[in-house]
Amino acid sequence: MLSSDINNDCIDRNFNNMHKALVSPVEKLRHSILRDFVNHEESSISLGCGGYEPAVIGTRYASDVQQRAEKYLRSVGFRGEFTQADIRALPFKNKQFKIAVASEVIEHLDTEGDVVLALYETNRVAKSWIISTPHYSCDDPDHKFHFTENQLNKLFVNIPHEIFIKGHFFYITNDKEKLSAILSKYP
Repeated sequence: MLSSDINNDCIDRNFNNMHKALVSPVEKLRHSILRDFVNHEESSISLGCGGYEPAVIGTRYASDVQQRAEKYLRSVGFRGEFTQADIRALPFKNKQFKIAVASEVIEHLDTEGDVVLALYETNRVAKSWIISTPHYSCDDPDHKFHFTENQLNKLFVNIPHEIFIKGHFFYITNDKEKLSAILSKYP
């Protein structure tokens, strides 16, 4: 496994701001889209989950490079399995999960090479996946990348994908039909 050089870990800040995120219209929309994508699937994992999202979107499994993410998850009622893991080198079998969610992760990685590793690993471990990342106009100081659609397409060049934009976020998936149907529910 790679050693973590992800310096701007924001698990503590995100967990402390969780209550604001749960009522924010922007975050509620993102969580609804991700929850609909997971759709109660038992074989689902949140990769780079942070401190509360798996409990909100309903994944059965969660992983994060930071071990303390598990403490936060348990405190908000997450009952699933947690694995401390680096999204750039996941300890899971090929296509082990039916669904993987990597939400608000890739913009925190240090290099484009790290992002590509995370994309390949997400694609490797799940049959169907969704990655969300803020639109380039987001100015979060913890973000090392402020992606444009063109940049995302270049990073995904060897991975079949489709990019959608809804609100303040890009949603990238290998299941175009499923995500199209979900997004059509939200004006």
